[in-house]
Amino acid sequence: MKPFIISIIAAVIIIVSWNYIYSHYIDDSCIEFINSINSISDNIDKNNWKKARDEFMKIDKKWDNVRYKWSVLLDHHEIDNIDIAMAKLIKNIELKNISLSHEQLQSLKKFFELISENEKLTLTNIL
Repeated sequence: MKPFIISIIAAVIIIVSWNYIYSHYIDDSCIEFINSINSISDNIDKNNWKKARDEFMKIDKKWDNVRYKWSVLLDHHEIDNIDIAMAKLIKNIELKNISLSHEQLQSLKKFFELISENEKLTLTNIL
């Protein structure tokens, strides 16, 4: 009986820890990235390419710090998708290509939304 109780306590600790890590780190980071992506999109719509590039450079710097921490917690395929989309986005911003920039911005936004959804502690994700 004692090992069963210890197993239940360990499972609860793991679940609570994952929920804390998710809600205070992964989800908050995703929201920040999505807000920055929206800001870049607004600057592109206003044809303010310098501000869009500056905002992208802030995201890129933050991403460099976050990606290594996330690689311990998340699937590397998701991280690779973000890396590829960011590489394409900076080139499109430098070329001042509105349609391709918006395409990559939407891809990035969706990648962060999917990470946020997939890492939540929900019954769907557990099963």
